Parts: sequence; structure tokens; C-alpha cells
Amino acid sequence: MRLKQAKEKGITDLFFNDNYPLGCGSHKTLCHSMNEIKDYMKVYHVFPNIYPGKIKTGEGFFNEENNKYPMFLNDRIKYRWNTYVKLH
Repeated sequence: MRLKQAKEKGITDLFFNDNYPLGCGSHKTLCHSMNEIKDYMKVYHVFPNIYPGKIKTGEGFFNEENNKYPMFLNDRIKYRWNTYVKLH
């Protein structure tokens, strides 16, 4: 829905937070809908999580990957599966 609304308004560069992977999340995300929406997208990039460790979700623990930014340690669970999309 957001992709369609953005395209109608001429917005082509989008950033999403909490693009939960399959088997995780409190809501349906781009990752969950990839087969239906991939034709709308020119670029789809999920950034590595900012700090390493495990993220606890309602579905269990998911790994974080990146240790480059220690200043984000206290807020690391707020920055997960950030995703950039460029529409056609």
C-alpha cells in the first residue's frame, strides 16, 4: 500500500524501519510481500543491523550483524532491518 501511495505521489526513494524477515514481526513487511511487490522496485537493500548481538522479538531471537557504531549500543534494538527502496 505504501509503495503504491508513494508512486502515485511521485516519490521514488523510500526508507523503511523494522522490515522484519520471514517468520518474524508484529506486522506484514516488504520482506513478507516480496513476491507481490518486487516489480514495483528498482532497488531493494536491507542494511546490516547497527550493532551485533541478538534481537528479541515475539517470535524468538534474530541475529544482528554490524559492530562499526558503538555509539548506538544503548538503542540497538530500535534500529533493525532498515531498508532502502527505489521505485521504477
